[in-house]
Amino acid sequence: PALFTRISILPNFALISAKAASTALGLPTLADDSGLCVDALGGQPGIFSARYCGHHGDDEANRKKLLENMQGVTNRTAHFNCAIALVYPNGEELVVEGQTFGEILHEEVGNGGFGYDPLFFVPEMGKGMAEMTMEEKKPCLSCVDCHVYHCHYQNSKYPEFCLTTNMNREAYKRAMDALNDPE
Repeated sequence: PALFTRISILPNFALISAKAASTALGLPTLADDSGLCVDALGGQPGIFSARYCGHHGDDEANRKKLLENMQGVTNRTAHFNCAIALVYPNGEELVVEGQTFGEILHEEVGNGGFGYDPLFFVPEMGKGMAEMTMEEKKPCLSCVDCHVYHCHYQNSKYPEFCLTTNMNREAYKRAMDALNDPE
């Protein structure tokens, strides 16, 4: 039951946000939520990832606290758990959830990415997330939040990226199509 709660809460937060915005705007609305879940810490920081250190948005302090909490811990498995929700004004809902699996490093590596990327090692790539180029990240990112980040914050500079990873491509395409054509 505890694991189910941790995994299912992110899609619920994304859906609540999308519903509120769609109701207020009368338009199809996308919302996302994400978190880093560390197995040895019972899924923490989870939904508190952005404010793990006690206040919001301090990536460096969040990583420092994570490293402190992981001292002496041998099981370093973790995953990014992300969800995106689309809500239409007529009440129709679409929620997609994804995970990116890896391990927590003992120290920061690389200078790319954001958030916990400098501490997140992807075994299949043999590199930390912050050491990878965008091209290298494409095959290993199944995390929904990555789609939102790279499409929104990069001003659609990488639109092909949104549909080429392991996420449910058809669901994401439907969400993007709905935003471009509200009818």
